Amino acid sequence: ENKLYGHYIVWRTGGFDGNITVTYQILNGTNATDDVDFSINPAPMIFIGNTNNVQSQMMIIANNNIWEPDKVIKLRLVADPPEALDESTATLDVWIRDDGDAGRFSV
Repeated sequence: ENKLYGHYIVWRTGGFDGNITVTYQILNGTNATDDVDFSINPAPMIFIGNTNNVQSQMMIIANNNIWEPDKVIKLRLVADPPEALDESTATLDVWIRDDGDAGRFSV
């Protein structure tokens, strides 16, 4: 099947001096199926101490060529150490909008 690719971006803005490892959780309320409707690279993002930089994580949306209702992927970023995470920006809804063919990304 054809695939659609998208990225979510994590930006380290400062405020914490040490190294930070960022992963994600798929939250309740997600009605898309992991490894069927979408997949996400499970590798952690590692931010080295005293740097302000941007990293992204790739998502793949499956093209199943059938009509389905729109679906949502509810993600939460998880940081180690936890105090390095800005909770106000830690969650993300990614919508898969079905167009009768492949889905479309919408954030």
